[in-house]
Amino acid sequence: RNSLEKADEGTKKKYIPFLIRMLEHHKYLVRFHAADLLGAYGPLAKEAVPVLLKKLKDPHADVRVSVAFALGNIGFASDAVVSGLVEALRDPSGRINEGAVTSLGKIENGGEKARIALTRIIEEEADGFARATAIEGLGGLGEAARPSLPLLVQLLKGPGRGDIRGAAARALGRLGPIAQEAVPGMAEVMKVKDNWIQSETAKALGKIGTPEAMKVL
Repeated sequence: RNSLEKADEGTKKKYIPFLIRMLEHHKYLVRFHAADLLGAYGPLAKEAVPVLLKKLKDPHADVRVSVAFALGNIGFASDAVVSGLVEALRDPSGRINEGAVTSLGKIENGGEKARIALTRIIEEEADGFARATAIEGLGGLGEAARPSLPLLVQLLKGPGRGDIRGAAARALGRLGPIAQEAVPGMAEVMKVKDNWIQSETAKALGKIGTPEAMKVL
């Protein structure tokens, strides 16, 4: 693995067809490492994108996660890549969400499409885990998540399940100073007599870290 990752550009190009074939290997660890290496090769591995897109449906969750990150590292901004990663946000394991969100954030216009898809999951999905995962996913979108700040504040305030409110707090904290405009709403939550939600909100305010946020603490 190390020798292939550190190889010169010419050697990497020579190995890419081999790694693409390994994406079809019967052992999931081989598929996992093949996708990981192709991602490490970045834009050089653009020819692997069609097969990687198919592998977003791999039966093994570890492979799907590796593939999602690889697509972002390759950075090929086609409609098919964006659509594939957006669809992966609904992966039943939930584990692929982070990879899909991270990769969409690296691809041109991917962040906005991810925000729309995550918002749809939050508003339409009945499963609490899926909703909480989507909420935290918004926190990984950086600047693209700004239009969703009112939604995150609304979810934090409740009423609703504790895991949903906690996920909203963590998403806001992950956004850091981008979430500055959410501080007034978060300040209201700090007055509510719920020690756990207060604690989660306080952590988020600390991560936002602006003078206005720190005054609330």
